[in-house]
Amino acid sequence: AREIRIRINFDICQACEKCSALKICKPRAIVQPDPGEPPYLDIERCRDCNVCIEACPFGAIEIPRGEQER
Repeated sequence: AREIRIRINFDICQACEKCSALKICKPRAIVQPDPGEPPYLDIERCRDCNVCIEACPFGAIEIPRGEQER
């Protein structure tokens, strides 16, 4: 399995009906099965470009501590 640095923090995620991170992700690595459900990260598609981090207005997409130094 590929190692991806980012993750979705479900304690912070608001499961937005129109997820802004999903819209900005070009490889479509952020998947939201139904509007209003929390999205998940498809690590096979993720390029670890981090544009989704800034796209989430709630800061639910993050690089966990310890991974940031890499």
